[in-house]
Amino acid sequence: MTTKTALIARMALLVLLLACLGQVPALADEFVDDLKRCYGFTNWVGNTETNYSCLVTNWVPNFTMFGVSNLISALEGPWANGSKNSDYFFHPTNKPDAIVHLRVQETPSVTDAHNVMMNVFGTCSAIQPFHVGTTNALKVGDRCYLGYPPNTYSGIFFVRNNVFIIVSAGSTNYSVRTIAVDLDNQLKAISLSGCAMAAGDRINRGAEIP
Repeated sequence: MTTKTALIARMALLVLLLACLGQVPALADEFVDDLKRCYGFTNWVGNTETNYSCLVTNWVPNFTMFGVSNLISALEGPWANGSKNSDYFFHPTNKPDAIVHLRVQETPSVTDAHNVMMNVFGTCSAIQPFHVGTTNALKVGDRCYLGYPPNTYSGIFFVRNNVFIIVSAGSTNYSVRTIAVDLDNQLKAISLSGCAMAAGDRINRGAEIP
């Protein structure tokens, strides 16, 4: 298989992943409600690891924090109904043949982010519930789940504050654990920052959390 053919094949897999991330119609509300019960949703919906000083809006990840300088594609979506979806594709510097997909979904509230995660899970064909990150010694976000196989850390879902994150290396089994931790650290720092803007910062840190 040529390099070009392999790249196209991996991009095709990522297109299939996009379908799992909300690009196809959601399943029936009844199914999502059943899924929420499976995840014990009412026990943690709206809960955060700590008290945040503000919501996160218009966040652009600092990719140099985890060694990425060459994005393949950056698709920042428009604001719609208080939400924004952005997608990024890049080659990690320590495995240039892998393609990592990052989906950032900013929502109007913590509860909305948790509901978005459940709705996305409702479009996935994988066996559920997914493994909780903490059961595999991964503490990321306010809530974190691992794709399959969980011990490779090649697919990680998490929510931090009002943002839902998916970071995946598709079928390559490349671990995105370090990337997820770095992304979470960025989001946590913003959420606890008191909404102060740094000069030249692209982040509009948005409304105060009551």
